[in-house]
Amino acid sequence: MIDAALLFLKNYLHDQLNIRFAIGAPGVEVKNVPKDPDSNGSDTIYITLFNVEEERVLKSVPSYQSIDATTYGLKNPEMRLNLYVLFSAQFKPDSYVNALKFITTTVGIFQGKNVFEDTDFSPSETAAGLEKLILELQSVTFDQSNQLWQTLTSRLVPFVLYKVRMVVVVDVLAPDVAVTKDVRSITIDTMRM
Repeated sequence: MIDAALLFLKNYLHDQLNIRFAIGAPGVEVKNVPKDPDSNGSDTIYITLFNVEEERVLKSVPSYQSIDATTYGLKNPEMRLNLYVLFSAQFKPDSYVNALKFITTTVGIFQGKNVFEDTDFSPSETAAGLEKLILELQSVTFDQSNQLWQTLTSRLVPFVLYKVRMVVVVDVLAPDVAVTKDVRSITIDTMRM
């Protein structure tokens, strides 16, 4: 699911950059940030997964579901994740201004459309489980930026960090419902108020 979400963002960003800059649009890749930006032979915007967190506000609880007339089971809820995704412009050293231009364009593209729903996804992406993606630009302090690039062991390049909300993960091989007990009878006291 995470891979499908990042590949969708890659394809969307790539298409939008090619619409805006028919000639000279950089490549877009889902990949780790290179340790040495100068080793990159071409201008590229890298999409890198930086962190994953569980969405706790909308967390569902396990629920009981009917298996048949007398049997009920407990079903685990789907897991909703928030992804922290780094968009970094790794350009040749003499193209710093172009890197800034393309990071600005990236922000503009996701400002123009930051919510993606089922109608935006291809049938294969929907089959992979994509339902809805919401992108929120994250502000990064100087300290956080320093720690981020130290963790990546790379030199600072123009970047933006987005929180991509609501990637839903469900184990397709897990049993649908774990049987908990058989229901033999139900008694209803109609005299109590």
